[in-house]
Amino acid sequence: MAARGPDYFESGAVSAVTTGLPGTGLFDEVHTVGGTPAAQSTVKRNGDYSLRVAKNNAGASYVLRVLGGTTGVERVAVRFATLPSTDLDRFMGMGITAGNSLRIGYIASSNKLEVHFANGTKVAASSTVTAGAWHVIELNLNVGADPRTADWRVDGVDQTAASSAEAASTLASVWWGSVNPGDVFTANYDDVLVSTTPADYPLGDGKVLALRPNSSTGTSVFSNDDGTPVNATSHTRLDDNPMVSTTDNVYQNAISGTSTSSSASRTRPRPASTECRRRWPITAPAPRRPPTRRRASSTDPARASCTAATWSPHRSPTAARSPPPRPSGPRAP
Repeated sequence: MAARGPDYFESGAVSAVTTGLPGTGLFDEVHTVGGTPAAQSTVKRNGDYSLRVAKNNAGASYVLRVLGGTTGVERVAVRFATLPSTDLDRFMGMGITAGNSLRIGYIASSNKLEVHFANGTKVAASSTVTAGAWHVIELNLNVGADPRTADWRVDGVDQTAASSAEAASTLASVWWGSVNPGDVFTANYDDVLVSTTPADYPLGDGKVLALRPNSSTGTSVFSNDDGTPVNATSHTRLDDNPMVSTTDNVYQNAISGTSTSSSASRTRPRPASTECRRRWPITAPAPRRPPTRRRASSTDPARASCTAATWSPHRSPTAARSPPPRPSGPRAP
């Protein structure tokens, strides 16, 4: 199961990633011309937060994550504070590298959700939407063949599938909100789970919760933000809600084949080790060394250990690499 997205909204912050800086944002794009998407704590289905999009007619208001492969499986719970007074062409969907994207919309005359490919026939759900209630939408989009198809469910009930006769392509993104100025609505999104494995459909109902540590023990490869060793109270530096504080944290101070950064500093990324930070920048060439010390060569093991690793607040030390390539073609919903 290649699932992603458990902490999209539970972090309590809606921001876009800064290229080359791991941990700076959970979304690849955040668009605010038609309203600013925000984490909301007062209206949520589970956990601490949901995503709220209050969309006006001034322009785009949505958040987006890059997605690859030919199959997109998604579960999301959606709540409309009040039912839209006009049709919505889209309030969520998936972008496709070439051809028509998949859109989930709303039909005001019947109070029903609908699914369609851009410029295609709208397929209405069998049930109606209730204002103030959460409705669980599940999608299974396959764009790897002609025709591309979209199976979907609402509140656990299978709906009539949509299809589009066009050449095979690949997925580009998954998004919540709308780029269309004519779509005016206020919606909350929660309990999102996304997969690229066809067998995962249907994902079924579920909840997404934030995990915060409630205890800690000493370890030599992690340190408190003030440089002191990890101790019995270090976990209190990682219990921020929302998870955006840089006041205190725990960081990884050395590379270890057995250590992980599962809970270490969601709030303050650190380089692979303090030794690397002191001796050489991660990607810069070695500085001039004092004549009394051996000059580092390209095969110097110490330098190699520094240039061969980076650290992310969400994963173990990994081989240094550039940001992942984005799918070619249009990504806008």
